[in-house]
Amino acid sequence: MYPLDYLCNKLSDETFKIEYPFDDHVIITFRKETLNKKDVEHFFKVVHIILENIQKPTTFIYDVSKVKMMLTDLRMSFANKVKVILDNYSYLVASYIVIINNPVTKLLLYGINLIIGSDTKQKVMTNREEVIRYIKNKSVTQFI
Repeated sequence: MYPLDYLCNKLSDETFKIEYPFDDHVIITFRKETLNKKDVEHFFKVVHIILENIQKPTTFIYDVSKVKMMLTDLRMSFANKVKVILDNYSYLVASYIVIINNPVTKLLLYGINLIIGSDTKQKVMTNREEVIRYIKNKSVTQFI
């Protein structure tokens, strides 16, 4: 087992930036506009490594605001792999937040959600600042 901050630094590359800014939160920022099969396979390897190294429920934040293109068959594969992760690791995925700010990406997410059909809590937000406000407010209200 490796500390998450160490893993996030090691796993970040030209495709994804991975951060561990708050306890129990991981942010994965997609750096490319177009995702190909290799990128998607790499993404799921990274997610599996992170899941293997966490011990308590964690909120995953996916910033896909830069993504504008993913082929249809790749979307289906992506959605099925997300479903497998949510089915197999539901005890570690407390919730997930998707950062989207363009209509094309919203359509991608809608199609993926139709396939996933998961009980895991999902939120969609438009920018990183909104996510950070949400996390901070959630942390404060949790102790009231």
